[in-house]
Amino acid sequence: MVHTFSSESDRQAHTLLKLIKPIRKAAGKARDMDVFIARLHQLKIEPESNGLVRLTEHIAQLRQKRLARLHLIIASELKLTRRVLKRYVRWLGSRDGYLSPAAPQVLAEKLDRWPKLHAANLHDFRIHAKELRYMLQLFPETTRQRMDALGELKDKAGEWHDWLELHSLAKECLDPAADRDILDHLRDTSQDKLRAALGSANRLRKLNLDIPRAA
Repeated sequence: MVHTFSSESDRQAHTLLKLIKPIRKAAGKARDMDVFIARLHQLKIEPESNGLVRLTEHIAQLRQKRLARLHLIIASELKLTRRVLKRYVRWLGSRDGYLSPAAPQVLAEKLDRWPKLHAANLHDFRIHAKELRYMLQLFPETTRQRMDALGELKDKAGEWHDWLELHSLAKECLDPAADRDILDHLRDTSQDKLRAALGSANRLRKLNLDIPRAA
């Protein structure tokens, strides 16, 4: 909403985004651990696998560390962030519902000009597409086809990135020989999810992402 309503020169919006960023990132890193543990439950491997237990414990320990960091950041930033956020909400109320399509249009054009998609740039493409989808939720004129395509990419590319990160974490704490079945399964799953995500992203790029003007 801040990106949609505010210009790049808006100091109040810039301050708010700067304050929210560390809280948002810390919360995301903590939440990732819950997602990874849920993904582990989807593995078709014997539940008594010692490697799977060690990997789950490793992720649980990371979760505790990231939760502790989140609490510290919130404790130090909450009062100022809340004050700036309330001030910004009052400013939004003064806009009387006016929406400019400029910000989502710029983002849509950036996605249209994106270079050929591959594993190295897919995650960034997904981040921008996700942001565009959030912006377009404010525009009732947005077509269902466009929203569905953005939502499909968000889900499929997000799932791929989860498995990719999970595989990376597994390599930190599992034995390459003794836990080969788990590591191979995570690698193969992430590659399958990558192919699905690239297919979704390329279908999205074939759509016309021009943003309709608000009434």
